[in-house]
Amino acid sequence: MQEGNESEKESFKFSERRQVIQITFNAIFVLLTITGNSLICAAYHLNKTIRTPSNAIVLSMAYCDLLMVLSFVFKITSALCEGSIRTYVCMVYSSFGYIITSLIIFHLCAISIDRLLAVKYSLRYNSMVSRARVSRCLIGIWMFGLFQIAMIPVVLKSSKIRSTLDTTIDPCMAFWTRPANKNTTWDNLSTKFKVFLICILIFVFLLPILIIVISYCYIWKQAMNHVKQIKAQKRALNKRPDEKYFQIHLKSTQTFAIVIGIFLVCFLPVFAVMCERILFFTTVTEAEASLVLMLAHTSVIWNPFIYAWRNRVFRKAVKRLIASRRR
Repeated sequence: MQEGNESEKESFKFSERRQVIQITFNAIFVLLTITGNSLICAAYHLNKTIRTPSNAIVLSMAYCDLLMVLSFVFKITSALCEGSIRTYVCMVYSSFGYIITSLIIFHLCAISIDRLLAVKYSLRYNSMVSRARVSRCLIGIWMFGLFQIAMIPVVLKSSKIRSTLDTTIDPCMAFWTRPANKNTTWDNLSTKFKVFLICILIFVFLLPILIIVISYCYIWKQAMNHVKQIKAQKRALNKRPDEKYFQIHLKSTQTFAIVIGIFLVCFLPVFAVMCERILFFTTVTEAEASLVLMLAHTSVIWNPFIYAWRNRVFRKAVKRLIASRRR
């Protein structure tokens, strides 16, 4: 009996420590996300010089990052709740986190296409990428997010899907850590759930990543060809006007490439685990699931700081904004 009581006490202490760690990290994420992205939003709205169609995509993604704060808040709330309330909070946390993540991916995809057009059609770029077209693109992205919100209750209405969520394991980690039933196979899943999972893998991950990789490979190839032409013509000291224009876009492309690189580092682990879980019904420990999810959520912290310090115009705007607030 004493050994049993001691093991229960140790388990309680471990659970309590894990809750404290989760609350601490998510509170830090909330603070950093709000600080960085609020500066980006304020700098855009208070400075006319940076209100370009390209930067409008950056602004829209900053709003996405700010919405991720709600996901962090739900996670903190779930650590403080128990029973059925915690289960519902975890379902909201998981659904909301997935939707915001998908919106961020689509914004990064739009950014990569914008950079591709800037390099490939530099002379026609301003006429091609107009405010109206960018606005329609962003409206489409946000409408897709609303569509996903509407689809989640429809998908979860299936009894087979609800049965996969009924578990004694931490409800926030149930998708990742619940051992698969011996009778659970791809053929046994409901049709709605199959469609839902396939759409996640293809349209939210595989297709956008493919577009991003192809776009930046083309941009890199064009940049290298341009450098070779400059060396061959020996005009490094006598630059043509369009070369300076090209270098401006190349600098901007490097900034966005860093953002996407960080995004891939943050999200490849969680999507790799997701694919393995969906296709092969494998499981991971709660510690591993917490790690990949925490790594994924840190992506919203990096974006504003990179834009503020890699983009000269944004950097100046943010510095002026901070200086004006100190007066």
